[in-house]
Amino acid sequence: MNESIPANVTDVRAQLHSISAALRQVDHLAPDARQRLAELVDELSVAMGSESSVKAVHLSESAARLMRSLQENHEGGVLEAGRDRLQELVVSAETEAPVLTGVAERLIRALSDIGI
Repeated sequence: MNESIPANVTDVRAQLHSISAALRQVDHLAPDARQRLAELVDELSVAMGSESSVKAVHLSESAARLMRSLQENHEGGVLEAGRDRLQELVVSAETEAPVLTGVAERLIRALSDIGI
């Protein structure tokens, strides 16, 4: 696996912020689910400021892709695969980015609560 940082941390944080705002506007999620997911994405963005290792960036990018797929209302298989990938990255990044992985685990639970 390539161990170079795949994107600028600032770019990933901006992407997460954009996704958070977009999630608040989607019609296919219940209002409480939209709010909870958007808040967790905001927390991921904040956590990126203190944990910007390669694994943390990969984890954040994976979360961003998953949330973008959810926002765009992709079918369940795509969302489940993205959730599984995020879970794998949580396990691999736990020691390098404990705060970020904690937020990602809460995001995974929130997705599970809405059936993903």
